[in-house]
Amino acid sequence: MKHEFALYYADNEFNNVSVKSRVILSDAQFIHRVTHVIRQKVNEQFIIFTTTHVYTVIIIEQVKNKLILEVIEKKKSAPCAPPIYWLLPLLERAYFEEAVYNLAAMGAWTIQPVITEKSKSLRMSDRLNRIMIAACEQAKQFVIPEIKPVTHLDTILNQSKNLIVFDPTGKPCFTVLSELKQKKIESLTCLVGPEAGFSVAEQEKIFVHASYICALTPTILRAVDAVTVSMGIMRSCL
Repeated sequence: MKHEFALYYADNEFNNVSVKSRVILSDAQFIHRVTHVIRQKVNEQFIIFTTTHVYTVIIIEQVKNKLILEVIEKKKSAPCAPPIYWLLPLLERAYFEEAVYNLAAMGAWTIQPVITEKSKSLRMSDRLNRIMIAACEQAKQFVIPEIKPVTHLDTILNQSKNLIVFDPTGKPCFTVLSELKQKKIESLTCLVGPEAGFSVAEQEKIFVHASYICALTPTILRAVDAVTVSMGIMRSCL
């Protein structure tokens, strides 16, 4: 079975088209991605997704600087369930971007960058949106997470529902998953520590607000690895 590529298209006017209709695209950058990056040819099909819909299209013709497509399927984008919201401490830029990529690929609903006493200083940029788009294209996860404005951990803790903190002192992961399934939790907010860990004062506050404290492994993981492992477990098992 041939691999089917997926590309994000930012123009919401695409949402006006219907099945069996033809679309003429003139966006040079997008056409380049179709014809030179994923190397699609006439009569080959791929996926285009926007902020609201997912389309399966087939290439009818390429004429000069235009690409003619036919829509063969259209459906509304559906986020992964259950909703998982992430409180992500500011990390070293490369690690933060890796964490954002993996969270987007595995269907996080929102990513809330949080400042902790030991977290790094990091400037948010449009690059993060491009990283999330790349992750969603690769994973065929067609709802791009929302990145919230940076805030302090103290500010967001009171607003966090069903907070699960991943910490080596917590209950075994299997036990926590069993509790979550039994209670039929409708949504989760997840949190891991920054690279240098939480301060004692922060840990006390977090444990007061946490609904669950979960140990991932008997070893100490890097923050970015803890994000990836915990999100993967939650998405696979809930």
